[in-house]
Amino acid sequence: MYKTYNKLESSKLIDKLKLNVLPQKMFKVETNPDIESFLAEHPAQFYSIRDNVKSNNANRTHRASKEEILNIYKKFDTCTVGVSQYNYIENQILTGNILVDAKGNVTIEGTDEKCDSAREAVNNAKYRINTDIFDKKLKYIHRCI
Repeated sequence: MYKTYNKLESSKLIDKLKLNVLPQKMFKVETNPDIESFLAEHPAQFYSIRDNVKSNNANRTHRASKEEILNIYKKFDTCTVGVSQYNYIENQILTGNILVDAKGNVTIEGTDEKCDSAREAVNNAKYRINTDIFDKKLKYIHRCI
């Protein structure tokens, strides 16, 4: 079982386990402000930027252009910039979270509505399923949606 205690540990674990499929990178703005290189390596219409120090920072966005990212990133001490899932919103079928805990409990929260982020999907979840890993119906979950 993995435990993380802050955004930095979480980000490193996500990279180690190769869990994110959209490119993203954490930047310490004062010491590593090379956000332009990241944006050039990962061209996209929309990017996201999140604060890695303060939750729900008013400056976070999941639908920013390259120019907006370059204007806003200096408002953060440490931030994560990534290719936004909003670029692929038309292909979304279900967005949300799946949590399997150490006791084998499974919690699924999500929606089939179009969302900018997984947080938005969980906060506005249409589906909430609580079960355990031994539930044989889990393999048929796609039929519920």
